[in-house]
Amino acid sequence: MTLFLALSFSITSYASVSSIPQKNSTEELYQDIFSTLLFENIQNGLNSYYKKFVQYDLFDIKVLEAIRPDGYRTFGFLLKLQVKPFVGAHNTIGIDNITFEISPSGVIMKNFEHIKSFELPPYLQ
Repeated sequence: MTLFLALSFSITSYASVSSIPQKNSTEELYQDIFSTLLFENIQNGLNSYYKKFVQYDLFDIKVLEAIRPDGYRTFGFLLKLQVKPFVGAHNTIGIDNITFEISPSGVIMKNFEHIKSFELPPYLQ
C-alpha cells in the first residue's frame, strides 16, 4: 500500500528597497516606468484622502516593498509606495503610504495609510 501525502504551502517572494537606485540603473528605469503607469491610481488615492487636488513628484516616489505573494514567476503583486503630496510651490502637506495590488486584470488600491501631516503656511490654508 502506497501513501501519498500532499502538502499545501504558500511561497512568497519579497523585495524591499532600502536605498535609492543608482542613477541611470535598470532598477531606476523600472521604478520610473511603473511610477508613471500608476500615476492615475496614485493621484486618485491622494484626491480621495485629501478631498482636493494635490500634486506629487514622480521622481520622489519611494518604493517601500514589492511582494509577489503567490511565489516565483506568478503575476500578482503587492506594491507599497511612499508619496509626499504637496500644494502650491512644493509645500509638502503629508507623507502617505499606498499599497496597490497589481495583476493582469488591473490595479486595485488595497491600503492608504496617512503617515504624517505638515502645517501649511497661512496663505495656503
